[in-house]
Amino acid sequence: MNNEILLIFSRWIRVPLLLYPLYRGEALGSLDFFNVMTVLADQIGNLLNKNELLNTLKLHADTINNYLYVLRKCFHVDLVKPFHKNVRKEITKMPKIFFEDAALR
Repeated sequence: MNNEILLIFSRWIRVPLLLYPLYRGEALGSLDFFNVMTVLADQIGNLLNKNELLNTLKLHADTINNYLYVLRKCFHVDLVKPFHKNVRKEITKMPKIFFEDAALR
């Protein structure tokens, strides 16, 4: 069952990601990338805590940042930054994550 879901999921996500077959030496078709997508899909509309992702998936911060960069450039996810009257708070607060492509949820 999990292999079927992974196969269907990989078909949806690989088509736009063919533009980025390798990014800084890391293959995007790896299982780590799909694990990041699964965790992000579970927390749609919630705050994106990169430290929680790092601890959950046991990945490096650069890897998470690279995956988020590719997902944002392919218009799969969007990070919505909070609005505050105080600019310092606006910069330091965590953004919320939303999927722009409804088929990936």
